[in-house]
Amino acid sequence: MQVDNSGTGKTEAAPKSLKVNFTWVVFADAFYGMSQWALIALIIHFSSVELAGLYTLALGLAAPFFLFFNLNLRSVQVTDQESEYTFEDYHLFRMVTSTAAFLFVAATALVMNYEASLVWIIAIMGLVKALEAQSDICHGLFQKKENMQYIAFSKLARGTVNVLSFFIVLMMTESLLAALCTMAAANIITLWLVDMKNVQKVHRFRLADMRLSRRKLSMFRHFLLLGFPLGIAGALDVLNINIQRVIIEQVNGLEQLGYYASIVYIIMAGQMFIGALSQACLPRLRTQWSGDIKQYVRLLRNLLVVSALLGAAFVLVVVMAGDVLLSVIYDESFTAYHHIFVLASIAAFFWYSGGFLNIALLATRMFKHQVIIYAVSFAVTAGFSLYFVSAFGITGAGWALILGMIARTMTMTVVLVILYRKKRRSIVPAI
Repeated sequence: MQVDNSGTGKTEAAPKSLKVNFTWVVFADAFYGMSQWALIALIIHFSSVELAGLYTLALGLAAPFFLFFNLNLRSVQVTDQESEYTFEDYHLFRMVTSTAAFLFVAATALVMNYEASLVWIIAIMGLVKALEAQSDICHGLFQKKENMQYIAFSKLARGTVNVLSFFIVLMMTESLLAALCTMAAANIITLWLVDMKNVQKVHRFRLADMRLSRRKLSMFRHFLLLGFPLGIAGALDVLNINIQRVIIEQVNGLEQLGYYASIVYIIMAGQMFIGALSQACLPRLRTQWSGDIKQYVRLLRNLLVVSALLGAAFVLVVVMAGDVLLSVIYDESFTAYHHIFVLASIAAFFWYSGGFLNIALLATRMFKHQVIIYAVSFAVTAGFSLYFVSAFGITGAGWALILGMIARTMTMTVVLVILYRKKRRSIVPAI
């Protein structure tokens, strides 16, 4: 079914049901999550654990800058129910902030006095993240229109092209830098041939609206004020994991970092899946928060039940067969780190619940609370990591991650309860 696009004579794909959107998201993000850690597995199988550590170190340095400069603009875009700003507005702003993030990544790599080869690896990783950021703002449009199948098409295409191009070039050249360059080229192709092509199906894209103007500068200021707390929260979120990578690399070396980061990347792939389910529910939760608070609570409760069941099942599987899974996914040397996998799965139990609580909080558009939540989580993870990694190695890092995720979940719960009570008081009719 298609609907007319605001009297322009152009038709656009009609919004899909929540069930259909869930189906698309589950399929695509399961595949995309697998493709992400498949990259790590390929490096380990066909190169070395040390090179996997190098890859995760580059990712760990680039990701926080992009999470900050992205300002979680997609959530602002999706919850803009009155369409105060156009897709072109959001896209232009994202291009500006992605450029700034890339420059900061490159500058940081230079300041840290790494070898030239590592500086180039970090810079190209920054380019890959910049291209992902452009796709993300297209996904925000699809999500707002509740046409998640276009996000699924994008992730299926990008995951496939990334893994194949990365694997072929890594095998031919044995160079991580060359493989990353190929991945960047693959992201350019999927951005233009998949994402932007599908944008045309749901929105009348006007390139002329991308020009800078006085109105655009005023809009940029508004986005900065609105998204700044989300940017800080996003950076702190990814630093929760990446600060551990830096500490482990400094204290225990690249090989131990390779083992730890590769194992944790498995639960990060699961978080991508949970995040996708959450994002599919964001427009619905936003509408319910504004109009039907009982439906909002009911949907959130159902999501938390799903999270608890998935998290508990994951912990059980890892406890019973985690060593076998590690040997299949990576190699036999990983079986000695089964206990790390168990600790990571326990952290994932709380992390996944936090994903649904976070999207429920975003639906309230009370963005300033994000900073408090992620600052608490980061402080707990970083503080305990500094002590535990020195004392207990990567086992200590696993315990620190658990404590950080518990702190995040508890803080989110407290904030949501406070906001819910305020909301209930505001809608009780005066006597």
